Amino acid sequence: MMFESHSVEDTKLIARNFAKNLRAGDVVGLSGDLGAGKTQFVSGFCEAFDLQKGYHVSSPTYMYRHTYQGRLQIEHLDLYRIPSQEVLENLALDECFSHTSIVLVEWYQKFPSWISKNAFTVAISALGEGRRQIDIGPEQLLRDRTSTSTA
Repeated sequence: MMFESHSVEDTKLIARNFAKNLRAGDVVGLSGDLGAGKTQFVSGFCEAFDLQKGYHVSSPTYMYRHTYQGRLQIEHLDLYRIPSQEVLENLALDECFSHTSIVLVEWYQKFPSWISKNAFTVAISALGEGRRQIDIGPEQLLRDRTSTSTA
């Protein structure tokens, strides 16, 4: 599903609406250039789960992982600075994947085999003048979830 955002608030709204279709155990891979809006998308996504007071969503670029608690636990990972599969494995970030949380992985495309083939993907592209194109897939899985939740 393709969306166009004209502001940070648009990006967060798109993310909140997308988040409504997800549940514990789901994984979302986020891609886009530096500054494309991946962390803003995660911020809007987390808003849908009513984060506990005091949590601030920020990029885990140097920490590799942030955990947010709301109605559901959200694991926010960033693979940008991880140089190799060996380093990734040594960081033991795979312990984040559980049936009790949703995992959001920025820069997942560096290690595409690391996340499930059933993961959702979000590709964010800057279009200029504050506009972003946000492509969320796989569309079939989203359609299946939407038709099930509205039935």
